[in-house]
Amino acid sequence: MSYRGGEEREWISQGTQKDGTLFRIARDQWERHVSKRPEIADALALTNRAMREASNSEPDSGRPDEPRRKFRLLSIPGSGRWQGYVLRVSVKYVKQPDGEWIKFYQSCWYERRR
Repeated sequence: MSYRGGEEREWISQGTQKDGTLFRIARDQWERHVSKRPEIADALALTNRAMREASNSEPDSGRPDEPRRKFRLLSIPGSGRWQGYVLRVSVKYVKQPDGEWIKFYQSCWYERRR
């Protein structure tokens, strides 16, 4: 799949969530986030679990100019050394020209469980 002016993008992970929506995580984006938040280096499997879950999305309030974009913040319980935390995963849904919605990873971080 092309990205930004025809440049090809490498997907570190992709699959289908339970309702059939395709999801993708770009390698360059994941690696950039790991360099900023080293604590998520081992969180790819948890991020994939969160991405596979079907979830409601809402219009992206930060982008009212783009009705083809939606946003969702997902949560999944941490484990091991992250017991007592949740992994928060920010995703965007983008409607493709053929009408299909694809869910893309944006970022993730750990928060203490409330």
